[in-house]
Amino acid sequence: MSYHDHKKLENNDQKEALFNEYKGNLFEYLVADELARQLSLSSFFYQNLSVELLERLKIYQETLLSYDAELYKKLPLLAKNFVVDLLSALSVEEKKKLSGYSCLYVLGKLQANSGTRLWDEADLLFRHHVHSESEANSDELPISLKLSKKGSFTNTKSAGIKSFFLNYFKIFGSLPNHKLSVSLEERQSRFNQFMDNSFDQMTFQLYERNGLNYQGSFGAEWAENFTELPGLLAPPDHQILMDHYKRLSDYLLQELKELFEIDSLSFKECLLELMGFKSASSWQWTCYHQDHLYDHYSFYDLDFWRKKLMSSDLNFGEETSGFGTVNFHFDNFQVQLRIKPMNKFTSKAYKINCSMKWQKVKV
Repeated sequence: MSYHDHKKLENNDQKEALFNEYKGNLFEYLVADELARQLSLSSFFYQNLSVELLERLKIYQETLLSYDAELYKKLPLLAKNFVVDLLSALSVEEKKKLSGYSCLYVLGKLQANSGTRLWDEADLLFRHHVHSESEANSDELPISLKLSKKGSFTNTKSAGIKSFFLNYFKIFGSLPNHKLSVSLEERQSRFNQFMDNSFDQMTFQLYERNGLNYQGSFGAEWAENFTELPGLLAPPDHQILMDHYKRLSDYLLQELKELFEIDSLSFKECLLELMGFKSASSWQWTCYHQDHLYDHYSFYDLDFWRKKLMSSDLNFGEETSGFGTVNFHFDNFQVQLRIKPMNKFTSKAYKINCSMKWQKVKV
C-alpha cells in the first residue's frame, strides 16, 4: 500500500471521528427536544436555544444526510423511542423530580464550560428558573447521555497517559505521607519513564525487523515506506506493537493495584470519575441501538445509572492478553481501561480510554 493510500485512510479515520461527534451532538438535541415535549418544557427550551447551537445543528444534519441517509431518517425515531422507554422505566419519585424542573438545556461543548458549575460531565441540564447566575441553586440535575451499539462498551473518558495519575487519582496526593510508598508525582514520573523506555524498545524492534537504521526515534524513512496506523501494520510488526501495549497495561495494572491497596474507597471514587460520575447528583443515561445487517439504528434497550448505585464491590480482573487493557469487575458492570495512541502509534502521545459495559439493566 502506498504512502498516499495511508494518508487517505488516515483522513477517512478523521472523518469518521468527526461524523460520530456530529451524530452524538444531534442525538443529544433530539433527546432534549423529546423530553421537553413529554415534560411540557418546550416553550422555555426553544426560547433558550442559542443561534450558534442552531447553526451547528444545521451543519450536523447536513453532514448526517450526506454521510448516512439511513441514520438521518432513523435518529429522530431512535431518540423518541428512547425517551418514551426511559420515562416509563423511571420510578414515580424520579419522574416527579424531572417534572418538577422548569428549565431544560442542551449543554454540549457550547455551554458546558461556562460559569462555575460542574457541568463538564453533562450533556443536558435540568434546573429551576433563575434570573441570574448569582441566584443559581444547588437543585439542578446534570445528565450524561450516551449512544452505543447493543452489547458494546460505552466510552466515558479519554485521558492523556502522561498525566493520568495526576489528573484522575489526585485524591491520593492529599493522603498522609505514611500511607504512600511514593508521591503521586513520582508515581506518574516513573510510569512516564517506563512508557518512554517501552516505546523506544518497540521502535528499535520495528526498525531492526524491517532493515532500517535506528537513530533513536521514528523518522521520515518510516512514514515514507510503512504505515503509522496500528490496524495496517504487517502481522509481525503488529505483534511488536501489541507487546508494547501489553507491557504498558501490565505496568498500569500494577500501579492501580498499589493505589487500591493503599485506600480502596479513595480508589473507587477516582474510578467513578473516570466512569463519568464526577458529580454526586448526576444521572447517566445510555441508549443502545441495534447493529443488525439490515437494522442498524432501531432502539434496543437503555440503562439509567446514578452515582449512589455504583457502590458495589470491585474486583480486579485479569489483564486482557495482547490488547493493552485493564479490566475491573463490579457486581453489575465492567469497567475497561484501554491504552491507545492519540493518533499515530509512532508518536509518544498516548491516551487511556475508559469505557463501561453493563452486565444487566438496572433502572
